[in-house]
Amino acid sequence: MVKRNSFLVGLLVCSMQLSAVAPLGLFTSYDLNIRGERPHQNGKVQLSFLAEKSHKVSGFDLEGNDVNSLQIYDKDQNVLGLYVGYTGDSDVITAITGGVDTNQGKYTAAGTYKAAQFAFSATYSFGSGFLVRSYLPIYSVSLSDVSWTYAGNLTSFTGASMAEVFDSFEEESKDLFGLNVSGWKKTGVGDLAILFDWERDFPRRENVLRNVRPSLRLGITLPTGSQKNTADFGTVPFGADGSVTIPFGGGIRVDLGRHVQLGFNSQFWYIWGKTKPRRIKTSFYQTDLLLPVVTNAAKQHGVIQNFSLFGGVHSKGRCFSLKGFYEYVRKGEDIITPVDVKYGYNVINDHSEDGVSGDAKGQKALDEFTSHSFTIRAGYDHHYADSESKVIPQIYAFYKGSFYGSYTNIASTIGIQLSLDF
Repeated sequence: MVKRNSFLVGLLVCSMQLSAVAPLGLFTSYDLNIRGERPHQNGKVQLSFLAEKSHKVSGFDLEGNDVNSLQIYDKDQNVLGLYVGYTGDSDVITAITGGVDTNQGKYTAAGTYKAAQFAFSATYSFGSGFLVRSYLPIYSVSLSDVSWTYAGNLTSFTGASMAEVFDSFEEESKDLFGLNVSGWKKTGVGDLAILFDWERDFPRRENVLRNVRPSLRLGITLPTGSQKNTADFGTVPFGADGSVTIPFGGGIRVDLGRHVQLGFNSQFWYIWGKTKPRRIKTSFYQTDLLLPVVTNAAKQHGVIQNFSLFGGVHSKGRCFSLKGFYEYVRKGEDIITPVDVKYGYNVINDHSEDGVSGDAKGQKALDEFTSHSFTIRAGYDHHYADSESKVIPQIYAFYKGSFYGSYTNIASTIGIQLSLDF
């Protein structure tokens, strides 16, 4: 039995996959709130499958206003600012537009994000409440219906309409800056990782408080997921963007009476810094989606925090359940340091609200972001059925509504999860 258990643990460790940071606010596949019950006996293996699809992706700007997904950092994109890139010389904009505060080079970008994931996982229970869990998320994300609308007051520029001017820019952005400013789609896996949990029940003989279940978790992720693509604007990574991550956290669940459960969970991610090619800001007049320069730069990540409150009810036999939970996510400020000292550190990392033209500042994508969502989950757990079956299924369906945030895009999703204990 010892050899068998060691083999299973080794198999799970070698196949570990989870995403430290899921794209566009999809659930991390190991989220405590959506996963099913653990195996009820030691030495059991549980295999699970999660499918989740967005029906809407909401964008929120700094003030929490609901905006198009391509307008969370800037309402308008400065096309002319892209050409300042290599010298940082604002005189170029002044000469073309008549002043840095004009909107003659501004276009309003709009587009539609869609996202989905298919996650495979395995759990093995051992000891007294210990579990090792594995996850393999496969993501598919697209940006479509991209449009650019002129936001200035010129009717033509050098004899061409402003729409024709942008058509030329669309070609030049690829030729001069290696930047695609239209739609894209990509599919791939997330970050390889190992996650260890401890969960244990402490039954109580009281009329109201029947059980207390604390939990702790610690893991490590490795950067096997698709990284942010510098050739496509508005792209998202399928994990921690090439960095090693340490996820850790815990929570507590209490059973009140025969049918009610309440609890609290917390999850944190510490993300190691990494030096890699990145798009950086070289002038305050550039906007976050149109950055001209790709250069090696080190990134220091802010800590990501996730807190949730939940409550649920069970049927008389406990096979059927209905659960609701609220989740809050916050990421601290990131810092980018270019390897080449000719690029200005302060231009990239200035997070103040005071700028040369009122709203000018560093790369806003480095600023902190927050998100708020509420989820309803209904399920069936065969653990509590009167059955001698050796294969024990669980099935859950959920709906997540994202309703508020800052500097972020959050997907409202529907999903289903199926688990089988062996």
